[in-house]
Amino acid sequence: MSVEENKKLYLRYQAALRAPDTLGEVLASDFVTHDLPPGMTLAQFRRGINVAFPDQTWEVLDMVAEGDRVAGRVRQTQTHLGVLQGIPPTGKNFAFELLEIIRVDNGKIAERWVQFDREGLMQQLKRPQ
Repeated sequence: MSVEENKKLYLRYQAALRAPDTLGEVLASDFVTHDLPPGMTLAQFRRGINVAFPDQTWEVLDMVAEGDRVAGRVRQTQTHLGVLQGIPPTGKNFAFELLEIIRVDNGKIAERWVQFDREGLMQQLKRPQ
């Protein structure tokens, strides 16, 4: 695939994260995510996130592609409205940015790496308003 096709795939993937049942359309059958606990699929993870943060919005701020890789800097805004890892809904609204790299193979996403301040996010949720 061309670099431009890989970028389009990345944007389709971003949309599929909000509809986890469609992830199979963009992920390779042997997809590997390097940021989730062993045994947890991306679809399982996203279903939980979508319940905890049903109003989340994403904005791709920057996207760079070369060869079979696409990197994105993404801003996510959301409200904590459902249980997340045992933390009851707080009603808190917040935004954060993440950095993500995907590797494309045969027109599908074969791997992903995500980096953001997970601990900082959990501390925000646990902190009283």
